[in-house]
Amino acid sequence: MGIMATAISPASAITGNFTPDYVHDYVGLIVFHDEDGNFVTGAPAHLLSPTVFLTAGHCTDGADSARIYFAQDAGAETTRPRY
Repeated sequence: MGIMATAISPASAITGNFTPDYVHDYVGLIVFHDEDGNFVTGAPAHLLSPTVFLTAGHCTDGADSARIYFAQDAGAETTRPRY
């Protein structure tokens, strides 16, 4: 029963513990905005080629535009990325 409860419990975000990562060079943060320029969501993504950046499809729901960041601390201090 204890294993089952652990397996079905929801995952929680890890925040407030930023550490530099020099191993995953091709991982970035993609930030989505609606047509009015309001923040919708942000998600990690992987650079597959110079023009292809892959993230989960559900992350794009409600988005009209996106910005991509490769800064080590993009969004580390708040739930909304800094511009």
